[in-house]
This record gives sequence, structure tokens and C-alpha cells, in this order.
Amino acid sequence: MLKFLQVCFALAFTCFPASALRAQSLSVQGGYISLVHDSTFTTPLRTYGINITGSANSLAVDKYVPFFNITGGLLDGATGAGEIQTEGGFSYSNNSRAIEVRRFTLDTTGAAPLVSGLVFIDGLPMGRMPLYIIYNIENLAGPLTAGPFLNRNNLYLVLSASFRNALNNFAHMNLPPNAWMGWLEVHTTFYADLGPM
Repeated sequence: MLKFLQVCFALAFTCFPASALRAQSLSVQGGYISLVHDSTFTTPLRTYGINITGSANSLAVDKYVPFFNITGGLLDGATGAGEIQTEGGFSYSNNSRAIEVRRFTLDTTGAAPLVSGLVFIDGLPMGRMPLYIIYNIENLAGPLTAGPFLNRNNLYLVLSASFRNALNNFAHMNLPPNAWMGWLEVHTTFYADLGPM
């Protein structure tokens, strides 16, 4: 019986028309995002003795390329806009102080699509803050097809004004407005949100 239900579910999903998927909300499930720190951003940080490290529940950190598990989200099938949440985080730290950013949210619903995160300075919570502004949102927007895979690369990021000020005050740096940070990649799956059962 269980095998029969699994087959029925698979057939129902694969036969679901793309036009219907585009007309409703789509739930995000699994996958990861990566936040790639460009050397033009990390070099000034290293000059001030700041290192970037990933948290224990990040998937991996390859130099300045942390990967973070996607925990959920909701996308508009017609536009691709929505929110994607992750776990994990990383810190900008020197020998005595640290700025930690955790639980990223990729939000493309507003006029300025961005990545936000919970910010902690020397262990004290500062609340959720916009961290990086997505510069080329056209690489992420657009109708979603039957999928179920969503893969987006080369989403360019610049520092938000609030996070740039936090970093400058933290390390007595002088990062300029709209400082280039690096880029974002998104790899996940989505399915039709059928609502409460």
C-alpha cells in the first residue's frame, strides 16, 4: 500500500502542469546557499587582523566560502520572489572581538532584494540586520517552472549601509559605501504549497 501511495504521489507531482506551479506559492525544501567573499573584500579585513570563520553547523567553510543549509522558505511561482531561510553563520573576528552573523534570510520581496541575518557583537544580540544587497536581482527573478530544482549563481552582493557601519565601527576601518562583498549562490528544491491538511 505504501509503495502504491509513493508511486501515486510521484505521478501527481511530475504531471503537475508548469502553468499551475507558476500560479501559486511554492515551498522551499532542502539544499544550501553559499556566500563567497571576494578577495577585494577580505584583503582589507586581513590588514586589520580580521578573520572569517564558519559556525559549527555550517555545511563547510572553504577559505572564505561558507555553505549554509536551507531550512525553509516560500516563493511566488509567477515571479520567483520570496524568502529563503538558512541555519548556520560565520564570524568576523580578531584576537579579542567578534561580529557574528547567523540564520540568514534571502529576501527578494522588497524593492531592494537583500540577505539579512541575526547580528551579535561581542556576544551581545543586535537583532536582525540587512547585511548584503543583491545587485543583479534579474539573475534570481522570473517564473519558476515545474522544476523541482532551483539553481542560481553569480548573484552579486554589496554591503548594506548598516552592516558596513557596524564593521567600520568594530575594526576602525573605512570601508566605502556600496563596498563589493562577493556573490551568492542558491541551490534548493521547491514544491507546490498545498496549505494545511
